[in-house]
Amino acid sequence: ASFAAALKVIGFGDSITAGWPYITSDQNGSTVGGYEPALRTMLKNAGWDVSVLNYGHQGELSFEGNNRIPSVLNTQRPDWVLVLEGTNDLFWVSTGSVMSNLVSMVNRVRAEGRNVVLATLTPDTRGGKPISQMNDMIRAWSSANEVPLADLYAAVAPNWNSLYTTDKLHPNTAGYNVMARTWFDTITTNSNSGIDIVPIIMLLLND
Repeated sequence: ASFAAALKVIGFGDSITAGWPYITSDQNGSTVGGYEPALRTMLKNAGWDVSVLNYGHQGELSFEGNNRIPSVLNTQRPDWVLVLEGTNDLFWVSTGSVMSNLVSMVNRVRAEGRNVVLATLTPDTRGGKPISQMNDMIRAWSSANEVPLADLYAAVAPNWNSLYTTDKLHPNTAGYNVMARTWFDTITTNSNSGIDIVPIIMLLLND
């Protein structure tokens, strides 16, 4: 068995995970993206042997993400899954329905023995969406259930319109870089010094 088994991180979500407006197509495991390349660089610089794969789908609703995530878990068997989903729902789907889909996604990842990070939704300053209420629910649930939280909203909201977006919904490059730093901080804070012990033990057992 090799102790240098590369870790695999998956970005899972909608167009904000895919990287719009720079990435304009669905991503099925590519290494391009909005925050994914920056996150990989940060993890590499911290000593991780890691790939960061982009599983962002344009316009996806949370129930669609919940239906899609099992196949991604099954084919990729990732070490970490970063879940950012729900902003497309919020014009007409209730915050409670979105939360139940997010809970299901997180539990699907946990049931596979994988690490998961749940994120607050980034702003949509066009108005009309209950983003703040949704994020309060996400924060409360993640805290109560000891799920690592990447508070992307808190990281970008104070300077969203002036620095981090061009269309009020999707981050620009600077916004994606702040997202990457927030994911990075959450992953490294919730990992055992960048070494995921379970896969190493499994490798030894399977040798």
